[in-house]
Amino acid sequence: MKQFNLIGKLILKTLINIHDLLKAILVQNNAPNSCAQCAQASVKVLDNADIKIMLKIGDTKLYHLKKKKILKVYDLDGKDIYLENEVIEAIRNTLRDR
Repeated sequence: MKQFNLIGKLILKTLINIHDLLKAILVQNNAPNSCAQCAQASVKVLDNADIKIMLKIGDTKLYHLKKKKILKVYDLDGKDIYLENEVIEAIRNTLRDR
């Protein structure tokens, strides 16, 4: 099981590195505005504590958001993690559906 968690960590770090490299290439090549905006975006990894602070919610509400699969949760070495852009998109979609 620990091997899978280590593989998950390596994959996540690799994806973040690839994103950073692509961002640098886009900026260096004076990409069009839509790509430049994408290039300025960065992947931020959040944990449960970060989510609770960001959304100003408690443990129970976070539990319900995960149970209803509103938030996409990744397991990294037994710890729940989230990608900030996915959390923001999930909240937007939830508000849009109301």
